[in-house]
Amino acid sequence: MSEAIVLSGGGAFAAYEVGVMKGLFERQPELRPAIYTGASAGGYNAAIMVALEGSGPRAAAEHLEQVWLERIAAHPRTLENGVFRLRGDVPRYLDALFSPHPAVAPFIEMADDASFFAQDVLNRATHALFSRAPLPRRAVELVDLAAFFSSEPMRNLIRETVDFAKIRSSDAKLSIAATDWLSGEIKTFRGEDLTDEIGPLAIAASAAIPGIFPPVELGGRHYADGGVLANTPLAPAIRLGADVLHVIYLTPDPSDVVLPGTQSTVGAIERLLVVGISGRVMADIDNLRRINKIILDRGSTLYSPLTVHRYQPGKSLGGVLGLLDFRRKRIVELIERGYQDAIAHDGKYCEENGCVLPVRVAHAATARN
Repeated sequence: MSEAIVLSGGGAFAAYEVGVMKGLFERQPELRPAIYTGASAGGYNAAIMVALEGSGPRAAAEHLEQVWLERIAAHPRTLENGVFRLRGDVPRYLDALFSPHPAVAPFIEMADDASFFAQDVLNRATHALFSRAPLPRRAVELVDLAAFFSSEPMRNLIRETVDFAKIRSSDAKLSIAATDWLSGEIKTFRGEDLTDEIGPLAIAASAAIPGIFPPVELGGRHYADGGVLANTPLAPAIRLGADVLHVIYLTPDPSDVVLPGTQSTVGAIERLLVVGISGRVMADIDNLRRINKIILDRGSTLYSPLTVHRYQPGKSLGGVLGLLDFRRKRIVELIERGYQDAIAHDGKYCEENGCVLPVRVAHAATARN
C-alpha cells in the first residue's frame, strides 16, 4: 500500500494543511506517506515535508509549523511577512525615518521601489503609445496591481528553508504543479528535477498567484500558480503509484457556505473560487468512485481500487483577501482548525463527508470505529 498526501493551494490558508498533517500523524503514528503532491502554497508545504522525510512525518509537520509561525507569519508590529512585501509602503519609510534607531534596509527598498515604478510606468506608457488596441483597452493595461507586490521575500524564504539536496535523495516522491502561462497546460516538477537552481524557481512559479505575483521564467517558459489548473493535484499522486490518498483542500463544499444577503463583486469572486475549486475536486473524486466500482464489479486483478480521505474545512476559511492575511494570530487559528479537523477524522466522518472507501476498506473502517 502506497499512501500520498495531496496539498492544495490557497495562500495563507495553507496553514490549515499544517494543522491537518499534525493531527493526521498524531492520530496515525504508523503512517509514513511515500508521495507528496502540491500546488501553490501546498507545493511549498509538500517540498518541506519531503525534504524532512528522513526525520519522520510527525517531526517534519512540527518543523513546518515552526516555519509558518517564525518565518511566514507577519511580525505583530511591522506586519512584514515571509511571502510578499508591498512596494511604495510610505508608512514603513516614515517609521524608519523617525525611528530612534533607523535601519538602512527600508531606505534601500525605497530607492529600489522608486526605480522599479519609474521603469514600470515607462514600459507601460511605451506599450500604450505604440499599441494598436482600442483606447479603453490601452488605458486598462496601464494599471497593474501586481506592481505593488514584491515576491522577493518568498524567494528568500524558499532558498533558506527548503533543502533541495535532501528532496532529491529522499525516499518519498514529490510532485509540484505549475501552469504554463503560454500554453495553458499543467507542468509538474518531480523531486528529482529540483536542482538547487531549478527548485526555488519551480516552487516560486507554482505559488505565483496571477494578478499578485508575475509568472516565473524557467527554461525559456513562463509558469504561474499551479492552482489555476490543478489546485488539488490528485492525478500526479495516482501516477506516482498512490492507492491511498489523504487529500487536503482549503475550500468547503459550496452547499456549506452561507450566501451573503446582498450581491457584491467581491462576494461573486469568492463564490466563484469556492464553486470552481470544490467543484473540480468533487468531480475528480466522483470519477475515482466510479472507477473503483468498475474495478470491484469486474474483479480486476490488474488494478487496485483507490481510497481517498478528504480533509476540508466545514465552513469558509475566509474571503479572497484572506489569501494574503499572514497575521500570526490568524496563522495560529488556521493550524489549530486543521489539527482539530484531522483529529475528528474517523470512520463516521468518512461516511458523512464522502470519503472514497472501497467496499472491503469500508467494512474494516466501520469495524475499527
